[in-house]
Amino acid sequence: MRRLPIFVALAAALFAGPVWAQSCTPADTPDMGAGTPAPDLFRWCAEEERCGAVDKTGAWVVPPKFADILVANGFIAALEGELWGFVDRSGNWLAKPAFIINADDPPFSEGMAAVVQGEKTGYVDLTGKLVIPARFEDGTAFRDGLASAVEGEKRGYIDKTGAWAVTPKAEFDFLDWFQDGVAVVVRAEKYGLIDRTGAVVIEPKFDWLSGSTGGFLVAELDGKSGVVDRTGTFVVEPKFEEMGEFSQGRAPAKLGGKWGFIDTCGTFVVEPSYDDVFGFNGGPATVKLGDKWGLIDRDGNQILEPSLANIQSDGWTEGLTSFAAGENMLEGILDSAGKVVVGPRYQTALPLGGGVIWAYEGESEVLLDAKGDPVIIAPAP
Repeated sequence: MRRLPIFVALAAALFAGPVWAQSCTPADTPDMGAGTPAPDLFRWCAEEERCGAVDKTGAWVVPPKFADILVANGFIAALEGELWGFVDRSGNWLAKPAFIINADDPPFSEGMAAVVQGEKTGYVDLTGKLVIPARFEDGTAFRDGLASAVEGEKRGYIDKTGAWAVTPKAEFDFLDWFQDGVAVVVRAEKYGLIDRTGAVVIEPKFDWLSGSTGGFLVAELDGKSGVVDRTGTFVVEPKFEEMGEFSQGRAPAKLGGKWGFIDTCGTFVVEPSYDDVFGFNGGPATVKLGDKWGLIDRDGNQILEPSLANIQSDGWTEGLTSFAAGENMLEGILDSAGKVVVGPRYQTALPLGGGVIWAYEGESEVLLDAKGDPVIIAPAP
């Protein structure tokens, strides 16, 4: 039998088989907890239905004269009766109350606020002007200059003028935000991907698909999870029982009933030895052993041994996060070095950013500074 030259044989071995079998250099990915602007105003109510906003020193900026108030991403929305309007930093109306807003998760981003008027969704800008008339059956917050919207039978993405910017070239049941120039779409409970021209780049075939972070997407297929690129090609074999999205070049992955963290090549950087984990979202990862939580860095080094009843899983805000301890699950604040900044004595404690912590003690709300000292609220004007 004729034999192949050795360099041909080596080349054949190298390029044969699946992509994940080839050599791989781990890549970094964006920190999914980075980029949120720090607030400089904070909702505060002098008494029931007398709400305004204070700065981090406790001085009033927006007078407490509204039934409620929302402060987010440059917008100040004020409630009068059952409708919301928008005010400036002095509390003067920019737009009189005429809107319904999702107060639990205000869709304010990129200088645009999604509002509902007459059962239709439109968009208000930072001046309070309804710049996109309320004509949509549904509309999301803007991201990367686009918002997902539904108008009649049409579903796609609009720009900040309200014009259709991306019209998918196929029918889908759900359109997610654009990330890295692509957006996850769903049809018949299967997940795929489109680009900014509306072209389908991955036909809906996965049981779940994450957004793109640095060009890497976590995909679930037939009960197993792996990593695909923006063409839908597996770059990490689908062998994990569960996975989470990449952040800081690491993704949570479950194998053999235990959780660890892999890099973008699918190699465990933190071996699967934990009962639960949450990823590197603006700071260290939180890890669970038994019924206790601790902290680790990107290489798996222990920052705080698992010793707390709970650590907030939504990520870090300016290097701070909430934790709970004791039988009563009272909450305090922890920094990214594992140091307790505010002891566990509140029913709820939450870092807001901008050097301010919100806490609930008994039946009273309190604001704290970044060291945990009370912010003294000035007398109401």
